[in-house]
Amino acid sequence: MLKRSSNTLFAVSRTKLSSKIAIAYLHNTPLRQRQPSVPTPPQKKIKSLEDLVNLNSLDGVDTELIRSLINERTTELNIKNELDMLKKLSEEEERGHESPAKKFIRPLWMFILMGSSVYLLLHFTWWKLEHDKRESNLKRKVEALECQLNELIIQDKNHDSSKINDNAEMTHTKPWYRKWFW
Repeated sequence: MLKRSSNTLFAVSRTKLSSKIAIAYLHNTPLRQRQPSVPTPPQKKIKSLEDLVNLNSLDGVDTELIRSLINERTTELNIKNELDMLKKLSEEEERGHESPAKKFIRPLWMFILMGSSVYLLLHFTWWKLEHDKRESNLKRKVEALECQLNELIIQDKNHDSSKINDNAEMTHTKPWYRKWFW
């Protein structure tokens, strides 16, 4: 059988259990049926409830001592509970003194970060579209200039071939060394 004392569990042997039952029986029996008990001195000095648990029997232990030990432990636990409650109250009070702006700092940062992300994404998309538009305009201009250049080259070839024919007729009339001087 397990017995709970403060925050720890102790195993209670059958002899301790039977002695407790005997004490309960002794207190419930009438005085004339009681046998005189010889008080046995405790084996060691009792200073706490744990010392009582370690005893084989409670015979010879003063009930006032047991009562005072129980009362001491009860007051210790009550004081501990009150201190814990005071700590909780002081923590809640400190939380109450915090500025209300602290509640909105994290959501504000999240809003700024998300807004910046969306802005950068949209700005990049806009920049990409503008780049594609400008690139297509420049390609059209390059194609137009290439067509114009090809037309000029063809015209120049036609013009050169007509000059060559004219020059061929003139070259037969003038000597070659005069072409250098006009």
